[in-house]
Amino acid sequence: GTTLAQVVRMVRAVALEVLSAEYIYMVRLRDISPAQVLLRHVLPNTITPTIQTIALNAAWLAGGVVVTESVFQLPGIGSALSEAVINRDMPTVLAITLIITATYVLINLVSEALILLLNPRLRVARGTT
Repeated sequence: GTTLAQVVRMVRAVALEVLSAEYIYMVRLRDISPAQVLLRHVLPNTITPTIQTIALNAAWLAGGVVVTESVFQLPGIGSALSEAVINRDMPTVLAITLIITATYVLINLVSEALILLLNPRLRVARGTT
């Protein structure tokens, strides 16, 4: 609910910012169709912050699973973690914490790789200093 709303608001804000940029004005002067302006110039510049926002929200949700499962007494990794903490089962606490942390790191790694793939301006040439 609110996560999707946050992403949509952010995409709208970034798109409006890009649309008000000076280079978009120059592109429009070249008599390019509005659809091409959106697809070639606005969309590539809105994808990067969108991916970052989705990745941060996914990571936040991965951490929030502990609270949700504990409150609603659902079986899963969150309730297993809370039971392990209550029982002072340190190996299980460490293993589950490692899994949640690895998920967080993996989500961020995938989002950064997607951003680099979708935005060639961010790629750095190899061998240059």
